[in-house]
Amino acid sequence: MKGRFSQKRQILNRRNELCNGLILFVIILNSFGFSCDQSKQDEQNVHVQIILTDQNSPSKDRVIEELLTLQRSLIIPIQHPIPNQHIQDGFLFIPMNPEYLNNLLEQKDGCIVGAYLKEILVGYILLTDISEFKELYQEASIGSIETTMDMQKLESLLTPSIGYIEQIGVATSHSRKGIGTLLINTCKKLKPGGLVADVFIDPMKNESSPHFFSHKGFKESGILHQNPRADFPYAHHTQVFFWNL
Repeated sequence: MKGRFSQKRQILNRRNELCNGLILFVIILNSFGFSCDQSKQDEQNVHVQIILTDQNSPSKDRVIEELLTLQRSLIIPIQHPIPNQHIQDGFLFIPMNPEYLNNLLEQKDGCIVGAYLKEILVGYILLTDISEFKELYQEASIGSIETTMDMQKLESLLTPSIGYIEQIGVATSHSRKGIGTLLINTCKKLKPGGLVADVFIDPMKNESSPHFFSHKGFKESGILHQNPRADFPYAHHTQVFFWNL
């Protein structure tokens, strides 16, 4: 036990060596209750740091570039069928650019929740205010939402205290090792009032993501219909998930 506390003190002493940003947690994955087989536990015998980056963070530009680099490694083309490896590890369809990310940070109260292992970004969540989600269905030219919930009730639930998970990405080299769980748990602490997320189900279905969100306490809450747009010229549908709403 003494050695464990000593190790934690050493990790805390390294915080000034990391990139600028707000370090929320310096933890061992198992302290979040993540369970896995022994081989994965041995491989994950490292410390994960969660760093928040917002519009005022001095390291914002560098973190955005790190995120885009990781994002590019996860982007796959629209194809039938999706290769099994992508189905297992997860994937992304829509690439972003620095201008788009800066807009999220500056105009949507956005935050990059980054997971770092040995100062390398291995996972992230783009967390914004709920207005970013509402814009996806409030104008017919953009899209619509299909839900059994009365629209008035829906609007009453989606208050400014609710966060929207614009995107989650985890490096394939670290998939299924608790990084996504750690990121989601962080977002729940940041937005205890509730969270909204959505994942692709058409034209291609991301099989792993609905399973992931369901196991993290999110509930299916409707289908979002999106019209073609410049960065993604396909009509598409996403499954909407609510947490704590």
